[in-house]
Amino acid sequence: LNYDMVGSPNYIIGVYDGAQISGDPDYPVTQQIGSLALMEMYEGYLESKGSAHVPVEFNGRSDYGPFLERGIPCGGLETGAEKIKTEAERQMFGGWANAAYDTCYHQFCDTIENVSPAALAINAPTAAYAVQYLATHSDLQGFLGYGTATATLTATGNPASSPVGTVTIRTLDVDTVEISYECRGLAPNSVHGFHIHEAADFSNGCLSTGKGAQ
Repeated sequence: LNYDMVGSPNYIIGVYDGAQISGDPDYPVTQQIGSLALMEMYEGYLESKGSAHVPVEFNGRSDYGPFLERGIPCGGLETGAEKIKTEAERQMFGGWANAAYDTCYHQFCDTIENVSPAALAINAPTAAYAVQYLATHSDLQGFLGYGTATATLTATGNPASSPVGTVTIRTLDVDTVEISYECRGLAPNSVHGFHIHEAADFSNGCLSTGKGAQ
């Protein structure tokens, strides 16, 4: 959860756009699911309080960057830095259009006086809500995309010797996947294996099933 800029004087109320990486093969599926869920968590709270909000670019340009690179779900709030507020944003949040969100960003004038109490009054309880919501969630692993998938084995060839059973895949953390299986009908004293692919699309053979492992 990233709260690098939450009190910019010429603020917006921004939520990191976790949907930006949805469907991107460069990011693990669990990271896509978790980042989207965190975005929707923030948006839901802000909307329940009647607060306007806008999506902000999910590019790792803050302290959450290394976590994003490690495949960990990320989310957070941002009120803007050196970029320029648009007229549409001025109409949503007040302040000044065509001016930086924070003219003192990374400058000597960026002191404790260079803070918007109005922005903090919105973002502080939103951040507190996120901590409470996640800390008390009954299924945090599932919420963040670290769930369990069960696949039923299918086989082609001689029906009398086709194996049957289940393979259970459970994501334990960002680096660890646990695979357990129960198979019947395999030829004894022989070597067997299975492939795991991102998509169940066999329209173009292995080319359409996405990334895989064996």
